[in-house]
Amino acid sequence: MDNLRQRLADAHDAAEKTVDKALAKNIVLKYLSLPTNKKQEGNKILGAVFGLSEDEINQAEGAGLGWRGWFRSVRVQLKL
Repeated sequence: MDNLRQRLADAHDAAEKTVDKALAKNIVLKYLSLPTNKKQEGNKILGAVFGLSEDEINQAEGAGLGWRGWFRSVRVQLKL
């Protein structure tokens, strides 16, 4: 019985780490197509979907870089 529980727990953990690329792609494309005045609402939805903390959402909202800034900000962080 313990072996079965461990296997179920392992399967649950593996499922939590799996990304449905089609779903993620759809979410990102929908977010990118939002009008500027709706981006803040979109940030909250993305935060809920991807488990972002309030600080991470605030950081994204304060960046003001748009979607292209996602890639620039990664490069800047890597140079630090």
